[in-house]
Amino acid sequence: MRIQEAMSKAVEGGYHIDGSDGIATSYIGANDEYSAWTRTDNDASFMVPVEETLLDPRFWQALGRTLGWDEVCDLAITCVHGEEECQNCRGYYWMYQWHCFIQALAHGNPLEAFFAHLTSSQTPRKQSA
Repeated sequence: MRIQEAMSKAVEGGYHIDGSDGIATSYIGANDEYSAWTRTDNDASFMVPVEETLLDPRFWQALGRTLGWDEVCDLAITCVHGEEECQNCRGYYWMYQWHCFIQALAHGNPLEAFFAHLTSSQTPRKQSA
């Protein structure tokens, strides 16, 4: 999947951005660096950096709705530095994907590299009994 496709799927799943003054907007499209939105009151367009959008949990929730990532799962983050620390929580599969994305950024991977492994039909792996 490319970033543009992920943006379109998130919009399909209900993602939207309002103008800075709260005016409704409509999505125009995106490239790897910016997404374009048009204000519905005066048809003025504005650009939003893709990085800003990809850090928004509402983007991941909407993408998850489109890709079927609404399954509840257990999330755990473990860090070993001196002493082991672990944080567990109950969440949704879209949260898992969001955390994987943030981890990929922390490792210095380009945005496109993360989205390249996603498919438009990707669903959570089922646990075997």
